[in-house]
Amino acid sequence: LPTAVVVRMDARLNFVNARKMKDFAVKAVQIRESKGEKIDFAVIDCFSLNSVDLTGAETLAQLALSLEQRGQKLVVANVKGPVAHALKMAQADEHIEKHSGSICTDMQTALQLMAGDASSSDAAAKYKALVQNVH
Repeated sequence: LPTAVVVRMDARLNFVNARKMKDFAVKAVQIRESKGEKIDFAVIDCFSLNSVDLTGAETLAQLALSLEQRGQKLVVANVKGPVAHALKMAQADEHIEKHSGSICTDMQTALQLMAGDASSSDAAAKYKALVQNVH
């Protein structure tokens, strides 16, 4: 989608790299906007992400707030069980959703959400089912 910036995270998201990831995502949005593009979504692709610590989870929640203040939305896509569990335990999922963000278990749902073909409640239902299966 032309109104989205996708950042792929290929390492653990933890206290060591969480701030860098957030800064990188914001910078990527700013670069696209400086070229005259309208960006509505910042997507964090978690396909290769297997672990998130408390700092990483809180950073995603902070990123959702920062984007919301800019009129944009965070989409955390391709979330796997361990990451979903960490987000739930840190209550970051609630903060992400509170600040207009979404957590998607796959990229297809994320794309549908951004295209307006799915609602955030559809994404939330799949995410909640994943969290239930992890417990």
